[in-house]
Amino acid sequence: MSDKQTVLEAIRRLPEEVSFREISEEIEFLAAVREGELQADHGKVISLEQVEKNFQSWLSKSS
Repeated sequence: MSDKQTVLEAIRRLPEEVSFREISEEIEFLAAVREGELQADHGKVISLEQVEKNFQSWLSKSS
């Protein structure tokens, strides 16, 4: 499905009373998901273990 088709389908699923801001947020979310999928397809991912280590490191620095 093309990006345009994905966005149009997402907008069709939103309620009639949706605001421009909510539509914009939905499109931003879809763009972020698509970017993540592309990065994963290109092997640009890190393991859960590395995420946990990074998170612990960030927590210890903020204390």
